[in-house]
Amino acid sequence: MSVTPDTQSGCTFLRTSPRCRDAGITALEWLLVVSVIAILFSFTPVLLGKLHRAAALDQAVDAVYDTVTRARQTARMYHTEVILHVDDSGPEGAQSIRLEIPAMRSSTVQLEVEQVFTMPSGYIVNSDPNEIRFNAFGTVQSEISAEVVSTQSDSDHKDLLIF
Repeated sequence: MSVTPDTQSGCTFLRTSPRCRDAGITALEWLLVVSVIAILFSFTPVLLGKLHRAAALDQAVDAVYDTVTRARQTARMYHTEVILHVDDSGPEGAQSIRLEIPAMRSSTVQLEVEQVFTMPSGYIVNSDPNEIRFNAFGTVQSEISAEVVSTQSDSDHKDLLIF
């Protein structure tokens, strides 16, 4: 029986020397790599769930922030009072934030303007009071604290300060 040496590693086909036995990956090493990958994948759904909830909470906070910003800009632009009403009158019982301009005045026209923004599903705004009034300069009389809360989890919430 002729044994030809491996020209790159210097090992024979039978790999009898200790240096040649370490040249390959054993089944135990493969099993270890596969088990580590399986353990890492087992954590993936938990982490993705947390990331999804955090992203949904940020989306709800952004919706409130955008609505407050729009109310402030509208008050400044039209030099009139703007009122935000937080209530449960949205579609399918969802909470909504209603932006109302009681009386928009120009030199010749008086208009009633109202816009409604629905909160993302699963989130509500707790605000005291439920009505936020912006004066013609886009400011509120005193700081108002609000909280965006998840209806599915007690731990998912963010506090907002409107001033």
